[in-house]
Amino acid sequence: LVRETLWGCSNVIHNVNGTGNEPIDSQKDVVSCIASMIQYLSAALSTYIRQVVCVYCAQLIRNKAEEEALKVLELSYEWLRGVCRLTQTILTKIIDPQIITTNPLAEGIDAIVTTILPQLSSSLSSYPIDFDLAGIYSSLLSCITSLKRHEKLMMVNGTVAIRLGTLALNLQDNTEIVLVCGVMLSIFGLIDTTLCDTIEDFEAEDLFMIGGILCSLGCVFSPRPMCAETSSRMKLLGASLLRRIGMSPHDEERNDDFFSHGGKPHLLNMIAASLRKNDFSRVEGFAGIILSSICNEQSVHMFDWERRELSLADQSTGLLLGLSLLHGCVTSKSNTNALQPRQVYSFIGSLLNLYPRMASRTVPSIIHVLRTCMDPSAGYDCIESTLLVSLEFLASESIISDPHGAHLVWKYVSSLTNDGVPTAVRSSVIRILAKMCGSNKKLFRRIRDVIGRSMVSRDPFIRIAATATLADLAKFDLLRDVEEIIGWVQSRLQDEEPAVAHFALVALKYLVVNEELEFDLVIRVLEKRLGVDLCDTPTIMKLDSLILEGLLMLLGTGRLEEIDGESESEEGTDNVPIVSPELSKAVSLLLDCHHYLQNVDKDIYSNAVIRRRIYASLTEYTPQILGLDPDIVRDWDGFNNSEYTLPEITSFLALKSNSVHGLYSAAQFLKSHDVGMYNNAKDVAKDILLLCRKLLLFEDEVHGSFLFRGLSIRNPKVGPSLTNEGRVSKAGISQLPDAVDVKNMFEEDPRSASAIAFLYAMGSTGSNSSTSQPTSELVLQISECFYDLLNEPLVDPAFQAVQTCSMMYSMDVLWASMEQAEESTKHTLFNQVVSDVEGWASNSGEYAYVALAALALAVDDDPQLWSFITKIQNTILGGSDNYLFASEDAMVLCVGMVAAKLSRTADARVSDLIDFIQLSLSDNSKACFGAFFGMGLMVKNLASRSELSGSNPSKVWRRRTIQRLLGIFMTEFDACLSESNSTVRELVDCLKMGESSDDLLCMCEEIDLSILVGVDQKFKSILIGLAHTFFALSAINVKLMKCVACTLIKLPWGSGKGFIMHNAYKACLDAEMFQQEDLSNAILDCTDVLRKAIADGSDMICSDALFALASLCSLSTANVQTETSLVVETIQKVLSDVSFGNDCKSISALAGCAIVGQVPGLTSFTPLAHQLVKKEVSLSVVKVLNETASNDSEELKCRDSATIGLGVLCAMKSSIRRVRKNRLVFEKTKQIDRGVDIEAIIQARDGSVLESILHEIQALLRMKSQHSHEDAAATNNKLSVLFSSLELIAMPGSFSRVIEMALSTTSRNDAEVKTSSVSLLVSQLKSRRRIGFDGRGFVDLSTRLAKMPYQELTDLIGIGSLPIITKAIPDLLNQLPTSVCEGVLKNLWTLSQDEIIRNSSISSTEAFLLGLKKIMLDAVKNDPGSKQTISPAVLRALQKATIGYIFSDLCKNASPSNPVCMLNSENIWSSYIRCLEIIPVAVISESDVLKSEINLGNIYGIALCARVLSSMSGSSASNRTRKIETFIACQNYPGNSNNDIRVIDQIRAVLVTSLAIAPQPQSETEMKESVMNIFEIMLVQGVKTFGLELLAIKVAFWWESLHVNEQSSINVPVQRVTKLSSFLIAKNICFQFQSLPCDVLIQFYDACIADLPFKLALLCGRWRISDDVSNRAKRICNDGIRLRATTPKSEARRLENSLTCLRDIVQFMTGEMLF
Repeated sequence: LVRETLWGCSNVIHNVNGTGNEPIDSQKDVVSCIASMIQYLSAALSTYIRQVVCVYCAQLIRNKAEEEALKVLELSYEWLRGVCRLTQTILTKIIDPQIITTNPLAEGIDAIVTTILPQLSSSLSSYPIDFDLAGIYSSLLSCITSLKRHEKLMMVNGTVAIRLGTLALNLQDNTEIVLVCGVMLSIFGLIDTTLCDTIEDFEAEDLFMIGGILCSLGCVFSPRPMCAETSSRMKLLGASLLRRIGMSPHDEERNDDFFSHGGKPHLLNMIAASLRKNDFSRVEGFAGIILSSICNEQSVHMFDWERRELSLADQSTGLLLGLSLLHGCVTSKSNTNALQPRQVYSFIGSLLNLYPRMASRTVPSIIHVLRTCMDPSAGYDCIESTLLVSLEFLASESIISDPHGAHLVWKYVSSLTNDGVPTAVRSSVIRILAKMCGSNKKLFRRIRDVIGRSMVSRDPFIRIAATATLADLAKFDLLRDVEEIIGWVQSRLQDEEPAVAHFALVALKYLVVNEELEFDLVIRVLEKRLGVDLCDTPTIMKLDSLILEGLLMLLGTGRLEEIDGESESEEGTDNVPIVSPELSKAVSLLLDCHHYLQNVDKDIYSNAVIRRRIYASLTEYTPQILGLDPDIVRDWDGFNNSEYTLPEITSFLALKSNSVHGLYSAAQFLKSHDVGMYNNAKDVAKDILLLCRKLLLFEDEVHGSFLFRGLSIRNPKVGPSLTNEGRVSKAGISQLPDAVDVKNMFEEDPRSASAIAFLYAMGSTGSNSSTSQPTSELVLQISECFYDLLNEPLVDPAFQAVQTCSMMYSMDVLWASMEQAEESTKHTLFNQVVSDVEGWASNSGEYAYVALAALALAVDDDPQLWSFITKIQNTILGGSDNYLFASEDAMVLCVGMVAAKLSRTADARVSDLIDFIQLSLSDNSKACFGAFFGMGLMVKNLASRSELSGSNPSKVWRRRTIQRLLGIFMTEFDACLSESNSTVRELVDCLKMGESSDDLLCMCEEIDLSILVGVDQKFKSILIGLAHTFFALSAINVKLMKCVACTLIKLPWGSGKGFIMHNAYKACLDAEMFQQEDLSNAILDCTDVLRKAIADGSDMICSDALFALASLCSLSTANVQTETSLVVETIQKVLSDVSFGNDCKSISALAGCAIVGQVPGLTSFTPLAHQLVKKEVSLSVVKVLNETASNDSEELKCRDSATIGLGVLCAMKSSIRRVRKNRLVFEKTKQIDRGVDIEAIIQARDGSVLESILHEIQALLRMKSQHSHEDAAATNNKLSVLFSSLELIAMPGSFSRVIEMALSTTSRNDAEVKTSSVSLLVSQLKSRRRIGFDGRGFVDLSTRLAKMPYQELTDLIGIGSLPIITKAIPDLLNQLPTSVCEGVLKNLWTLSQDEIIRNSSISSTEAFLLGLKKIMLDAVKNDPGSKQTISPAVLRALQKATIGYIFSDLCKNASPSNPVCMLNSENIWSSYIRCLEIIPVAVISESDVLKSEINLGNIYGIALCARVLSSMSGSSASNRTRKIETFIACQNYPGNSNNDIRVIDQIRAVLVTSLAIAPQPQSETEMKESVMNIFEIMLVQGVKTFGLELLAIKVAFWWESLHVNEQSSINVPVQRVTKLSSFLIAKNICFQFQSLPCDVLIQFYDACIADLPFKLALLCGRWRISDDVSNRAKRICNDGIRLRATTPKSEARRLENSLTCLRDIVQFMTGEMLF
C-alpha cells in the first residue's frame, strides 16, 4: 500500500510538471492533494514506527521480536525514503507559487525531523544491514532549504536540537554527519542574528539550548577534516545566537501559577526555564539531581535501588546536554549569574568518570572555551575564573584517563608552554601540569621536560610557576628520577626571585616527607647553598620573607634517626632512635626564630605567615625531638633557677612561652580587616592550639594526677593595680576655685567673660550641682549666660576657642541632666529644651544656633534624634539667606559642629559640608576661625569611634576624609607663609595620599618658614585647629604625623606655635616617634626663649613660649620643678607688670590654666587637670588670676582673661570629680564581674603549661568587659583557643564553674567563646577519670543546660552550640541515673525541634539522632569482655522514644511541607532509619505510632521507613507498601485554589512521598501487583487522582534499574524521542526535589507521564499482563473522555495529559487508537 501510494503520487507530480495544458486551478488542486497525502504519510509513519513496541509486546514470548521489529524498520526506511523524495520532487520541480502550497509539506517535514528521523536513524544503525541513510538526509536537507522562513519556525526548538544533535553524535560516517548538521543549520540558520525582532519571536530558553547545542556539535566534529567547514558554521551560528540572546518581553508577563502551567514537559525546558528566571538555587538543584542520577551515588544508603548503565544514545545525550550548558554559560551574558562553569564541569566530569570514552569528544569544547577566554574581542566578563576552572578540568582524571583524550589535551596544552605565549596563560598552564601528571602518570616525562625548560626561563613568573609545579609533584609523590631533579632544585635555591627559592625549599620539604631525601643531608646542603649557618639566627631572620617561610616549612620535616646494628652496645640494649645534630639544630632554630621575630623589621603580614610556619613545624615533632626529657621535667620543681641551665628545661620553657604567649601575637593579627591577614591569624591560632595540646598531653603523661598537685602554692601573677592609674593629687585639686565663687563673679559683674566662666562652672558637683538641679533650671541659667556673651565679642582665636568650648561644655552638662530623666519623658524633655534654645535667637542671635549645634554634638547617636540633627543642618545652611547669622564665621562654625556630629556615623552628608567649609575659606580670608575649629572637631570625631586601619568601607571613608581635611589645613597653612614652600606642598600631597615619601622627614626637619604679614589671626586659627588632628594622623601614618609636627615646630616663636606644642609632642611620644630626650630639649629651648623674650621685652614671643612651656611640663617624666616655677613666676610677673601688653597678659592667664591641666579649645576639647599638679602651683595660679580679675585698675581685656581662666580651672576640678566617680563605678563593676577565682578552684603544678593556661584564662575573663569591640574579638579568640586546648585533659568537676562563668559573661554574638566552652564541657563528659577527681560538676552543668527553655539556653550557649550538646547524648546518659535519663533525653529532643521551628536549623536534630544511633549500636555489640555502658531500662526507653514521639515530630518537622529541612532532611531520615533497623521487632510491634492510620501528616515518614518495617515483618512487606500506594492513588489532585499554600503543600507531600516509595519494590511480582493495584484504584476513582503520577514514577524507577538491562528493550526507537525524564531519576530524589519549587516537581511528573506508555507497554509484555492493563486503561480513558465537558479550564490541561497517556498505553499495547 505504501509503495503504490508513493508510486502514484510520483506519477501525478511528474504529469503535472510535464504538461502545461492543465488549468492552474486543476494543477493547484492536484498538488494540494499530494501535499496533504505527504502530511498524512508522515504522520502515519510516526505511528507505524510505534509498532516496534507492539511487536516486542506480542512476540516476546516466541523470541521473534528481533526479526519482526526488523521488518517494521525496513518498511519504515522505505516509507521515509519515499516521502522525502516525493517532497523533494514537489519543492524542486514545481516552483510556481500559484500552484504549490507548502504548509502541509512543512508539517510533514516537522514530523520527520522531530519524531521519525531520531527514531529510525538510531534504530537502523543498530542492525548489520546497510541502509542508505545519506540519501534520506540529503533529500531532507534539500526539502528544508526550499521551505519558507515562517514554515521552519515550528521546528526551531530545543527538543529538535537535542534529538538531531544526539543523532549526529551517534553517526560514524562523515558524510552523514555533514548532512545531519546541514539539516540543523538549515533549520536554525533562519534566525538572523542581525535582527533583534527576529530573536524576540522565540523563547529565550529555547535559544539558549539551541545555541549551546550548535556550539557543542561544532566543537565535537571540528577535528574531522570533512566536517571542518560545517563545524565552523555551527560554532559561529551558536556563538552568535548565545551572545544576542535576551529576555523576551513576554517572559516577565508569564503566569507563575503552576496549576495553569502549560510548558512543555521536557528536561531541556525545565533547565532552560530556571536559567531564564536566573534562579541559582533551582539551577543548582537540577545539577545536583542530574549528578546523582548519572553517578548513582548517595551520601547515605536508604534505598537498595541501583541504576543500569546508560545506553550509547543516552550517553551522547548527556554529553551534549553538559557541553551545551558549558557553552551557554560562557558565551551567553544573560545566564552567567545562575549557571557557573564549575557546576557544568562537575556534571560533565561525573559523566566521563562512568563513560571515559567520551572524553575525546569533550576536549574540543573545553579548548574552545579556553580560546574564548583568551580572546580579548570575545567580551567575556569572568575570564580569569573560567580560564582557571577550564584548565583544571582539562587536567582532571575525567579527561586525562582516556588515552585519546590525554593525547588531545597534551597537544593543546604543550603549545601553551612555549615561548611567545602570554605570561599569565603560560604560567597558569604550567601550574596544572602536576594535576595532569596525577591523572595520568604516563605524561610524567613530557611534563618533566616542560618544567625543566621553564625553570631556566628569563621570565620570573614562569620560573615561579615551574618551581611551584615541581613542588606539587613532590607533594603528591609523582616524581621519578629524583637524582636529575635535585640538580634543578638546588640551582633554584639561589634564584634572584625569592618566590622561586621559596618553592624550591617547599619541593625539598616534600621530597623529605616522601623519604626521597634524608633530612640531615638536605640541611647540610642548604647551609652550603644559602651560605648561612642555621645556628646563626640573626642572619637567618634577615633572609627574604618568602625564603624564610620556605625554610621554616622544611625545618618541620625531620625524623628520628635509627641507630645501626653495629653501633649498638655490647650489652644488647634496645635500638632506640636518637635525635641527630641537624634535627636538634632545626628545632633550636625554630625556637630562636620565634624569639627574634619581634626584633626583626618584617611587615605585619610576613610576621603572621612566619609565625604560622614556626608553629606548624613545631607541631610536627614529638616531645623527644623537641628536646623534652620526661624524667628531668618530672623532677623539676618549677622554681629553682639553677635548673634553667639544663637544655631540657630551657626547651620546655621556650615551648611554653611560644604556645601560651603566642596567642597575643595572633590576637594582634586578628585586628586586621584584611581577609588574608585574618585567615593567617586563624591558622596561627590553630597551630598554637595543636602545640598547646601536644605539651599538655606530654605533661599529662609525665605527671599524671600530680599535674594538679603543685609542690607549692603561689598567688597568681597580678599586674599593676588599675586603681592607682590616673590618680590626681587631692591637695592640688582642692585649691582650684569652686562653682559658687565663679557664680558670684557672674552675678556681681555679668559680662561676656564671667558668662563664659559660669558656663564652665555648670558641671560642678557642689551643692548646687547639675545632678540636683532640674533641667529647666539649667536651661534658664545657660540662657542668662548666652544673653551676656554678646556684651564683648572675643576676636582672639585662642579665646574664641575657649568660648566655643564653654558652650559645648554647658551643652554636655545639659544633656547629662536630660539623661537622668525617665525614659518615658526623655524625648519630650529633649524637644522642650530644643524649643527653648531656639527661642534664644531673638536675644542671643547667632549664639543660639551655636548652642543648638553644640547640643547636637553632645547628644547620643539615638536614631530618634537624627531628625533634630537634620533640622539644625538645614537651618544653618539656610542661614545666609535668612540673615540668621551676623557673621559668616559663626555660620561656618555651626556647620563644622554639625559635620563633626555626622562624622561619628560616617554620614555621607559630611562630604557636602566640607565642600561648603572649603568654599567659605576661598571666599573669606579673614573671618575663618569657625572653619578651622570646626574642621578640628571633625577630625577628632572621625577618629574617636574606632581604629582607622583596615579595609572596612567605613574606615576607608574615615581615613580619606581625615586626609582631605588635613590637606585643606596644610594648603591654607602654605598660603599664610611669606612665600609658598615646596616642602609644605609635597607634605600636602603626601597627606592626601596617606603615605610618606622617603626623604620627606629630612626635608621637614630642615625647613625654614616665615609668616606673611597681616594674617596673624588666621594663622593662629589654623594652628589651633591643627593641634587637634595629631592623634588622628598618628592612626593613619605615624611618619606623616612626625613630618607635620616637625614642620610646625620649625615655625618662628610668636607665630602661635605654642598652641600646638603640647599635642604634637604628646602624639609623637605615644607613637614612639619622639623620645623623652626630645621633650627635654624642647622644654629647655622654650625656657631659653622665654627668658630672652622677657629680657628683650618681646610680648608675642614671651606669650607663645610661656604657653608652650606650661603645656609641655605636664608631659615630662623628669623633674621639671625648675621649669614649672619659671612658668608660675613669669605668669605672676606678666600679669602684675604694666610693661607687658594686654595680649601677652591674656595668653599668660591661659598659660596658668595650661600648667594645671588641659585647656579646652587649645590642648583638648574638654577641661581636665594633670595628674602631677602640685598644691603650690594650683594655689599660685588661682591667687594671681583672682588678683587680676578683681583688680579694677587693670585693663578689661586682662581682667576678662583672668576671669575666663578661673572658670576653666573650676571645670577642671569638676571634671576630676566625675572621673573619680566613674572610676568607683568601674571598680565596683569589676568586683562584680570578677566572678569565679580559678586558683580557688584548681591549682596546677608550678611551672607547668597548664598553670600558664589557667592564669591566662583567669586574666582574659577579667579583661573581657574592659575592651573595645576589636580587642574583645581578639580576647574571645585567645580564650577560645585556651579552652580548646584543655579538651584532651581530664579536669576536676569544679572547673565547670569556670565554663559556666565564661558562658554567662560572654555576649550572645561571641559565638567563638561559647562554642569552645560547650565543647570543653562535652569533652569532660567522656569516660576519662583521674584518681581523686569527681566529674559530677560537668554532668550537673550539662543536665541543667538540657532542662533550660530553648530561648534561655541559646542566649547562654549561643545558637550554634546546641548540636554539640545533643551529640554528646551517649556520654551524658552513661553518667546519669536511670530515673533522670528519659527526662533529659526528651528535653534535648524538644530543644532540637525548637531549633527547627525558631531558627530554621536541623543541626541539633541531626546530632541528636547520631548520638542516639551510637547508643543503640554500642548496646547491640556482643563483646564478651566489654561492660554494658547503659542500663536496659534506659535502652528500652530510648527505643520507645524512637518509635514514638521522635517519629511523630520528624513527620511534622522533617516533612516535604517544611521548607526548613529541604535537602538536609536526608541526613535526618537516614540516621533515624539506621536507629530503626537496630530496634528489635518486638519493640516495634508494640508501637501505636507506626501502626496508626496513614494520613498526609505521616505518610512521608511511613513511606521512608516502609522498607525497614517490611523487612522486619516478613510476609507483610507487600501489604505495607500497598497501603501507602493505595493512599496516594486515592488522593484527588486539587484544582486551582489561587496558589493556596495548603494546596501546594498537599501536592508536594503526595508527589515527594511517591518519590520515596518508588525505588523500594524488590521483585517483578511486587511490581506487577503494584501496577494492577493502581489501575484498579483509577477504575474506581477516575483520572483526577495521583494514581497516574504514582504509576509513572514507579515505572520510571523500574525502567532505569538493573532489572531492565536488555539492550533490545531499552533501544526501541521511541526511546529516542522521550522527554529525557530518565536523567532526573536518582535513588535519593525524594530529598533533592524538596529544594525545588512545586511547579518544577509537577513538570518532572508530567515528563514521566509522557514517557510512561512505551515503558509500561514493554514491561507489561514481559510480565504477560498487557491485556489486563490495556483493558483497564481503555475503560479509564473512556470515563475520562466523558469528563471533558464538565472539567474546569484550570484542570483541563492535566486531564488531557492523562487521557493522552492512557490512549498511548492502549496503542502501544494493542495498536488501537481510542481518539
